[in-house]
Amino acid sequence: MILFSFKKMKYSKHILFLTALSLLSVATVFSEPENINTPPITISPNPITSEYLDEIAYYDLQMGAVSVDMYLYLGWAVDEKEDMRKAAEIALKSLESIITDVNGLNAPKEVADVKTSFINAAEYLKGIYKNVEKKDSDTLKNEFDIFNEKYAIYNANFKRLASGKNQLENVKEQEPTFSNKELNEDYVKALSLMKQTKYREARDLLLSLKNRIDKNSSTYDYIMLNLSDISGKMAYDFENVSSENELLTLGDEAIIKYSEEILKKEYSPLFADFYVRWRTATQSFYHGVSNWSNIPNWKYNIKRKELINKIKSYLQDNPRDEWARDQIAQLRAIDNILRGGPMGNDTLNYMGMLYPMPKSKTSAAEDRKDISEKSPNISPSTTIVQQ
Repeated sequence: MILFSFKKMKYSKHILFLTALSLLSVATVFSEPENINTPPITISPNPITSEYLDEIAYYDLQMGAVSVDMYLYLGWAVDEKEDMRKAAEIALKSLESIITDVNGLNAPKEVADVKTSFINAAEYLKGIYKNVEKKDSDTLKNEFDIFNEKYAIYNANFKRLASGKNQLENVKEQEPTFSNKELNEDYVKALSLMKQTKYREARDLLLSLKNRIDKNSSTYDYIMLNLSDISGKMAYDFENVSSENELLTLGDEAIIKYSEEILKKEYSPLFADFYVRWRTATQSFYHGVSNWSNIPNWKYNIKRKELINKIKSYLQDNPRDEWARDQIAQLRAIDNILRGGPMGNDTLNYMGMLYPMPKSKTSAAEDRKDISEKSPNISPSTTIVQQ
């Protein structure tokens, strides 16, 4: 059962295009931008090329993270010139760090155009943010138009080297396994109780199971995932909360706690699932869900890269584990948290998708069977996505 699938998601919004659109008028901030056909999740059959493109994809996400930060001032706080200047100073340092790191990558000759075009786009973005507080909207619009052209060249070069087909479409999905029939029956019963929205009973049964399962097993991770989701669903469905004290044990803090325990592991088949829950709860609890909120995508992307590197280390000893490779693909496919929603930033979309209030409430596995249909406005990675 796929607990959190990004495979069918289509690229819908690019933060840099939204930034350019925001300069026209506040009324156009939420317009659907021009679509970029980005590369597929599966990168290249050549391991060396694939590894390099993976690195570039990471730095592209970080360039997007910088743009999300600047978008606060170019899309909303346009009159806060001093704050804009200070934010631009940070953005320039971040972009310089990105350019330095990409220049330092050992690039095979076949990806030279990718490297050059990416650096050209990043350098031009630096020029836009330099003295940005002194520029008028027409100047900025023209500059972003040129930047978009440069970014499109990089994107085309990237796509040229990417595999045209997702080789992981038919990956056999991992499921929890139990050492005896009783444990398996309890787990199935807990999922059934969740489907009936009997969350407290399901939680008690899963907590009992948790104490009978080896913490180092992947089955333990599945139990923790459902406990995390029960906490989220109960927090947003007050009919299932019996007291104020119980409510204090639910929601973002509990989700962060469950997620961090699993994300500390050397490997889990549920890294992508827990990452998106951890990031969503962390953003909601510590930073907020409004378009004005601080959104530390840079730090979130560092965590994402750490998880991908853990999976790569695991694959060195388990090279035939296609599900692990699929986890990398799913982690790549999660976009930065974007600004620009009518009610707030993208965190609201993730919260609504992870903890929905459907007509027929379901288990953690079932209610995210096809994320593309449930939450079409959540865009995947700024560079790598299933075509």
